[in-house]
This record gives sequence, structure tokens and C-alpha cells, in this order.
Amino acid sequence: MSSSASAPDDDLSRLSEITDMCSTIQQVRQAAACLGFSLDTQGRLRGVYPVKTQCSIYDDFITLEMLLTAPPTKNGKPVKLSLGDCYLLTVTLASSFLQLHTTPWIQPEWTREDIVFPAKGGASGHTIDVQRPFITQTYSPSKGDSLGITSTSDDDGARLLKLGTMLLEIFCGQRIEDRRQEENPKANASPNDVSDVGVLRRWIRAKEKEGSLSWASKDAISHCIACFADPRADLHDSNFRQSVIDKVVVPLLGELHHWQGSA
Repeated sequence: MSSSASAPDDDLSRLSEITDMCSTIQQVRQAAACLGFSLDTQGRLRGVYPVKTQCSIYDDFITLEMLLTAPPTKNGKPVKLSLGDCYLLTVTLASSFLQLHTTPWIQPEWTREDIVFPAKGGASGHTIDVQRPFITQTYSPSKGDSLGITSTSDDDGARLLKLGTMLLEIFCGQRIEDRRQEENPKANASPNDVSDVGVLRRWIRAKEKEGSLSWASKDAISHCIACFADPRADLHDSNFRQSVIDKVVVPLLGELHHWQGSA
């Protein structure tokens, strides 16, 4: 499947307006190996038309989990996210989280294994495209749920805590599991969200003292953590959702623009 701003010619009137993409694909999937869709000048989706199959320039995929624990190498050195990569990735994840939180076919709670980057191997090592991350989803049939998707929590505050955790992990290049081990190598108690809040707060203070975490990044992550204890946390509430945009996405986006302007 392919999408573009324009069809093979300038006349979009001959293309039907698409209101149900799944049904459309089901009906015409035998017509061509690769189907094209196009947006008209009013932003309406139209299609379909045959397009040539394009081979991907990528031949591998790297998860965020792999990037933080066993990164691939390039020129003999482990691949690490640059500061610009971190800003871009955190903006993408935070904004996508808010956009997709009600999508029924995507798990509402994302893990590091769910975040996947296209990569290409070569003689000198891997090149990873952090500008185009994917969210992966595995479906399994389950009783009473045709999509096979189950959520471990209906608490949006807990989901925002997990988002804040992932943002901090990206900036620090380390998983919270490894941070816990550094703090207390002999700890036997099973971690939970409440204990993780303490770990995150100490982690943020440590990075702040090092000068390795900007104020805007700290404030964005701290807001996600604060939402965990907020009984009003509800992403279906437009006012609350806007507050997350203003206090998480906007600061990170400002940092990204500042970095891009000075790079």
C-alpha cells in the first residue's frame, strides 16, 4: 500500500472517496500487488490506483530495547542516539501516544520492544533511521475481544508514567531496570509503579546535577510522572489532553527546534 499527496495524474475526481480503508483493500486486493491512495485538495482520502512495487532500502529492524541494551555497531562503535535524535524521538513518541491512545488495534501501553526503527546493514555497520519509528503490535485471538488486545491498566495516569519513563530512558540511554540495579544491586523486592516514581525522581535529580538533562526535558518528563498521582488524569478529557500537549509535547518540540536551529 502506498499513500501520496497526488495521484499519477492531476484528476482526482475519477477516484472514489475512501471512508473505510479496510473494506476497500479487501475488495480490490486482487487487482494489484501495491495499491495507491491520495489526498485531494480538501484533505479527503481517495483511491485506489495501481502503483509499482517499491523495494525497501532497509533490510533490518532495531527495537528501542535493543538500542538501549545491545546496540548494533557502526565503524566498530556502538550506535548511540545523538541529542538531536533524542529530541526528535521523544517528540514523535509523545505526540503519537496522544494521537493513538484510543486506536482500538494498538495496545494503549507501549513497551521498548514495541518501538521499532528501520535499519540497513553495511560493511561499516548499521545505519538506523530514528526519524521513522514504527509501533508494532502482535494480535492473538481472545474470548470477547475480536482484536485480541488486552490492557494491563485502564489508568491513564499509569500510562503517562510509562511514557515519562520511556522519555527519560531515551535521554539517558539506559533502561529503568538497569538504573534500579545501579541504585540497589541487592534489591529483591518486585518493582512497581510507586517504587519506580522514586527511582525516576532520583534519576532526574542526578542528571540535572550532571547538567545532562535540559530544563524543558526535565519538566516534560516530570509532568508525566505527576500525572500518575493525579486522579483527574483522563486522556478522553480534551482539557486534560491539551494540558499534556502543552506541558509535554510543546516543551520537547521547542527543544528540538532550538537544537535544529543551532546545529
